[in-house]
Amino acid sequence: MMDLAIRGGRVIDPVNKIDEIRDVAVRDGALVPLQGEARREIDAAGCIVVPGLIDLHVHLWPLMRKGVRAEACCFPSGVTYAADGGSAGWMNWPQFRAPLADMSIGVKSFVHVSAAGLNALGSVPEDIDPTHWDVEQMVNLVRENRRDVAGFKIRVGRETVGKLGMEPLRAAVAVARLAGTRLMVHPTGSEIPMREILDALGTGDILTHAFHGHGETLLGEGGMEAARRARARGVVLDIGDGCWHFSFQVYEAARRAGVWADTLSTDITANGLYQKPNFGFSLAYCMSRQLALGMPLEEILPMVTANAAKAMGVEGEAGALTPGMPADIAVLKFVERELEFRDGVGEIVRGKEYLRPMLTVKAGSIAYRDIEI
Repeated sequence: MMDLAIRGGRVIDPVNKIDEIRDVAVRDGALVPLQGEARREIDAAGCIVVPGLIDLHVHLWPLMRKGVRAEACCFPSGVTYAADGGSAGWMNWPQFRAPLADMSIGVKSFVHVSAAGLNALGSVPEDIDPTHWDVEQMVNLVRENRRDVAGFKIRVGRETVGKLGMEPLRAAVAVARLAGTRLMVHPTGSEIPMREILDALGTGDILTHAFHGHGETLLGEGGMEAARRARARGVVLDIGDGCWHFSFQVYEAARRAGVWADTLSTDITANGLYQKPNFGFSLAYCMSRQLALGMPLEEILPMVTANAAKAMGVEGEAGALTPGMPADIAVLKFVERELEFRDGVGEIVRGKEYLRPMLTVKAGSIAYRDIEI
């Protein structure tokens, strides 16, 4: 007998190229072919059944004072796996190993190259001066914690870089290569041209907030060409919405130039959680924003499942509905309603529908359920 059967929904799984009405079954925490009855059955007719969503850029408590509580934030949004985007640095991340291990949601961390990360943001300046790094300790941290660490993170805005120019970014890339991992880069508010930032990155590195509208953007000289070259060699372009870090104008110009986003994440903090219309609100909300911009669901889903799993190194355990994989499942529903969506510079697009999370299953257990399903 199955433990759980989700019946009658439109199952969409980009990895396994499934898009049809079918049932999904769970036994012993894993996805299995449906055989016979189940102890618990859920009618998902009229809903979309997809792999558990993956948010590639969040900020979690207690790694950051203004971080969100993982389960309370992610499960109601259909998210079953998340990556913290540099809340903790290479010096203080180890003290969070225990609380991270206790989280029921799947979590990996991008560890900040600033020793204290963003945990003291607003009180203590981020220090990204490479002369202050302990490279041996940074490399060992990754090598000894590959299960939990997705890579390094650096912010290269004018407030962190100061007069150091490209030196911190080049050094961060070098440290990531030494550790055999990836680097996530935050470029918002930078005085460094985007083409220089992109040209410094290699396969697997992630440019989050890639379509931001503050400081040097992709609209600058050579920006789009550099983005195309970067994607061709395997650099991931992440929307990293957060609202303030996303410009409709830049995004539309990039799409016209053939520069596509690979992943969609929220950059959610306690300041933005469930606040609208000026913040990311939730991953489902950010997906709905993409619908309003004209992107079909079939193109959005890989950005928050298969592509995100690959970008954070968890493909094979998340991002698909393959039999034998952990049963991470999200059930979503289209709701017809006119909404306004804003970007980081105040522009507005209007949508006619949004995605409402109805059910979240993590490792076979129901982690969130809407009253209507």
